[in-house]
Amino acid sequence: GPTPKMSRSMYLALFLGALALSAPLCAFADEDNVVVLTTDNFDEIVGGSKFALVEFYAPWCGHCKKLEPAYKEASNKLKAYNEENGIVIAKVDATEQTALGDKYGVKG
Repeated sequence: GPTPKMSRSMYLALFLGALALSAPLCAFADEDNVVVLTTDNFDEIVGGSKFALVEFYAPWCGHCKKLEPAYKEASNKLKAYNEENGIVIAKVDATEQTALGDKYGVKG
């Protein structure tokens, strides 16, 4: 059947970045190896990665909550591969990091 449209409150922004990994990501990763991005580390980590998958989320968003277990599982399963290949799986709390949300057009 047709794919349901996501509402603005469920907006999830994902994108790829390119270059080579520079910062030790373990310093920024949560317990599930998902890198927590802020305005302070976003450019360094995403800009310094070969590829980056970034989730902009709102803690109250039902679709974000639904995605969380699969996102964590992917990050854990791909940890060694990602480290070897300069790939980052990360997240941004768009309710706290509003400047990043604004920069990348995230609407809630």
